Amino acid sequence: MYRDEAVNQLQRVQGDSPETLLVDYVGACRRRVWLIVAIAAGFAGVAAVWSFMQTPRYQAKASVVVEQVGPSGLENDRNSRQSDLSPEYFQTQFELMKSHHVFQRTAQLLRLSEQPEYQPKPSILSWDVVAPKEGADERLLKRFAETVEIVPIRGARLAHVIATSEDPQFAALIANTLASTYIERT
Repeated sequence: MYRDEAVNQLQRVQGDSPETLLVDYVGACRRRVWLIVAIAAGFAGVAAVWSFMQTPRYQAKASVVVEQVGPSGLENDRNSRQSDLSPEYFQTQFELMKSHHVFQRTAQLLRLSEQPEYQPKPSILSWDVVAPKEGADERLLKRFAETVEIVPIRGARLAHVIATSEDPQFAALIANTLASTYIERT
């Protein structure tokens, strides 16, 4: 008996038009409207809690003009101007902005090891013993390098130094100090 009912339902479903199926789906959604609303509200609640738990991150940007100074700053001959337009020169300058020396000097000037944002955070999952100072300095520089981005502007002699931090004033200080350190070095 049950088998015959199942076969009849299967035949009826196969013979139904798409409009009938749509009506069935709408009916199923109406019967479970509170379940759908509860699931949607749950996802919205989880998203709101996650959003409020996030630490805001701020970005600051400093622009650096990359200029090539010839053997003598007063020379304006054709050869000097041709080398001024060399893409290799600009690529080298952009890599110098990202150099270990520039990041290390900037970190010293900003006293990053004293900034709460760059303090090592204790973790239950971490089993590290107190690391030697050299390892800590390298981790600090690595973390610092992850918060700074050097973006060369195509077709221009400019680069943007973009710094990210939890404090907007400190983000601006990072970008400006890194640009100043690069300028002093060159």
